[in-house]
Amino acid sequence: MAKIGFIGMGNMGHAILKGALKEYPAEEMIFCAKTSETKTKVHAETGVEYTDNNAECANRCKYLVLAVKPQFYEEVLKEIRYMVTPEHVLISLAPGKTIDQLKQNLGNDKRIVRVMPNTPAMIGEGMTGVSVKQGELSGEEMDEIKKLFDACGKTEFIEERLMDAVVCASGSSPAFVYQFIEALADSAVRYGMPRKQAYVFAAQAVKGAAAMVLETGEHPAVLKDQVCSPAGTTIEGVAALEEYGLRNAVLKASEAVYNRCTKIWGGVFVLGRIWRQYTNSGIRWKPGPMIFFAGIIAGVLIAQTKATTADTGLFSEYFLNQYASLSVNIEKLFLYIGGYRISQYLAVVCAGFLQLAPAILTGLIFLTGMLWGTMAGISVIQLGGKGLMICVAGLFPQILFYVPAFGWVILWTSCGGSNRKKYVFLAALGLFFLFFGVACEAALNPGLVRQILRKI
Repeated sequence: MAKIGFIGMGNMGHAILKGALKEYPAEEMIFCAKTSETKTKVHAETGVEYTDNNAECANRCKYLVLAVKPQFYEEVLKEIRYMVTPEHVLISLAPGKTIDQLKQNLGNDKRIVRVMPNTPAMIGEGMTGVSVKQGELSGEEMDEIKKLFDACGKTEFIEERLMDAVVCASGSSPAFVYQFIEALADSAVRYGMPRKQAYVFAAQAVKGAAAMVLETGEHPAVLKDQVCSPAGTTIEGVAALEEYGLRNAVLKASEAVYNRCTKIWGGVFVLGRIWRQYTNSGIRWKPGPMIFFAGIIAGVLIAQTKATTADTGLFSEYFLNQYASLSVNIEKLFLYIGGYRISQYLAVVCAGFLQLAPAILTGLIFLTGMLWGTMAGISVIQLGGKGLMICVAGLFPQILFYVPAFGWVILWTSCGGSNRKKYVFLAALGLFFLFFGVACEAALNPGLVRQILRKI
């Protein structure tokens, strides 16, 4: 049985395999690649044995490196799902794929390490961030992981929450440095140096500067100051970089990388994260949707009663005509809705600290569903499909913020969360979303509903 297996022989998988050969004999490794051509080529180059399929590769090693692109992860995980055991250590290189997400596919008993290397690993000068859940790996296994990636450069263990920051600092930053080297070379070419020679000067200068930071341990600003003589040439260049915004450009580039990693799409992204967590994380308490839909059914049944439909004027022609031409004081409406929603939210948050929280929140979910069902039922009875359109319009866009605001708190409480600090953090984050929901409900929703009313 091999010690280390690789699935995927693209640039990064190939680079790590070649680095590993510095520390491990070829007989202790095995790999699988997509094409026969790649398998033959890598085997001829390295002497490492290959397998016919991914499942066999997983079965014949302990440490399994997944070096495939994120879009192919689902397919690969299906192939190896029943081959990976709790004795395996699965090493994922995919950006944006969390440990919990991988466990959703493979099982919560599986041991998964999340790794973010960079392309200089191809020449043994890489920087790798490694994250693992506390207590899942033994000290010997942690040393083995470090040994593997130290063969490709330097390795640091970090918390998983910082993995996207690793992409900014080292994962994507080589591209930024290449741009900088190209610009430096362009400047030398501008003043007469041959381009090939200019690249050597620029690249070696960057390499040397980076080595100074690592080997001296000095702050980069201190090393910069040592190069800058009073009234000298270098300080003039530094001043020009500051004037034209080098720092800001780098910060903006990192921000763009980070946003891409985290896929910040507002409320829609949060809703997706909450739903995936709720449905796939192994939570035992999962009757929420059933209770909510039971409440909707109860509400629809209530709407069928003559008393309800006769007494309500909410969807009457008179009321709708009045609303369509109504002038809204956004400030007053914001304060009114804000007070109402915040009181609701605080009640839910406070309920989370009680022992009867699951029962209380179950009742809240049912009542919310019943309210929605009653309103939808009355609207359809009185106006048909147009009424349902009005009802749906009345929920947007604020629902994109209310659902995550309340959802985080309800999920945490319902699932038996015990970390009070994390609960308070989620509650505070929910309050942040609640504010935007109230703003949307006061400023945007009335206009949307009026537009719908005018058209129908």
